[in-house]
Amino acid sequence: MITLKEKLQENKFVGVRNPDRLKDTIGRLAFCISKVAPLVRQQPIKDLSSFTGNKNVQGEQTQWLDEEANRIFKDEMSRSYCGIMVSEEEEAGVVTEASDGRAEYLLSYDPLDGSSNLGINIPVGSIFGIWQRSDPKAPATEKEFLQPGRNLIAAGYSIYGPATMLVVTWGNGVHEFVLNELKGEFVLTAESLEIPTLGKIYSCNEGNSSAWDVKTKKFIEFCKSRNEELGAPWGARYVGSLVADFHRNMKKGGIFLYPTDSKNARGKLRMLYECIPMAYICAAAGGKASDGKTNILDLLPTQIHERCPLILGSKEMVQRYENS
Repeated sequence: MITLKEKLQENKFVGVRNPDRLKDTIGRLAFCISKVAPLVRQQPIKDLSSFTGNKNVQGEQTQWLDEEANRIFKDEMSRSYCGIMVSEEEEAGVVTEASDGRAEYLLSYDPLDGSSNLGINIPVGSIFGIWQRSDPKAPATEKEFLQPGRNLIAAGYSIYGPATMLVVTWGNGVHEFVLNELKGEFVLTAESLEIPTLGKIYSCNEGNSSAWDVKTKKFIEFCKSRNEELGAPWGARYVGSLVADFHRNMKKGGIFLYPTDSKNARGKLRMLYECIPMAYICAAAGGKASDGKTNILDLLPTQIHERCPLILGSKEMVQRYENS
């Protein structure tokens, strides 16, 4: 079977300034994922989901595994070609050891997506996005992240489930890899993934319905109504881990919604390390991501921890939401 390393080597990376450095960066991120995976599996035995008593920059109580996953990514990627990193668990951007013209990239990452599901054996994951810096010799600053998601050159997510899976795109298709734990390497299981233009699944937290706006309520009522032409009513499926909910819809077709509501005027998910990387992957697979009105990839972040509504998945379903 083809390994991630072999798949990276065969790619030409047209338009990338230094392809070998991007290959190294993606390889390091895969290594981080392989190190987080066994901790997730050990968590029920060692109770690694215990809250630490600390709070992250969003005011959310963190768990030991959130912080340990962040440490793994931070330590490894600080030695990479990434000049500065932003993480859900870091208040400010982390400037790395890259110097002497080696600071090629900006990196955003969520070290443990869906960590509220820890303790009940439901899949969680990691998310990352990579931007090319305009000048690798210049001092890296947080302001460089304030650019549209269309400027990404690579993005990916992992799922820590029955198997440890890595889904990644570097601008040439979306590819799925699974960790071979015996050899400690990721092997290709599917390439050039394409999300169906229309699916039969909608994924959202209907417990928030009383706070939704009219647009969202109207769309969810449509999802539940009978429409033979579109195969509705559609099935409701919601895990509560963005990576798991999206991956199911990626393979089967569907829509994920975490919209704005009366409690979260700008949504709840974070733009730089959740919404934008997932939107980039979705678009590379032929899908669409929106904040309800505007393509996520066209939004311009104003600060590194900015929140954003996210409507993500099959193109026709997202467009139907926008037109609701």
